[in-house]
Amino acid sequence: ALDGPYEMLPDAVTATITEGPAVFIHPPARKWILLYDRCMDDRYAAATSTDLVHWEPVDAEIPPNARHGSVLRISEAEWDVLKARFGGAEE
Repeated sequence: ALDGPYEMLPDAVTATITEGPAVFIHPPARKWILLYDRCMDDRYAAATSTDLVHWEPVDAEIPPNARHGSVLRISEAEWDVLKARFGGAEE
């Protein structure tokens, strides 16, 4: 449960020193997404989990120089405004 009890995991979630993690749920996929800064490799990375214990690295298209981001839910109307102003992901 998210409210505990907690225990130390025997292995690290990531393969190298990282910082600035952001975890969020992807409802349609029913998976947790972890975004993190691989500061020693100068890149950002991602992993997924269904149970917040076992994590699998995934390929993700992350803008260059991304660092310590946040994730928030936006409406379709908000997406349309952002897409019109900055361009959008390829459909």
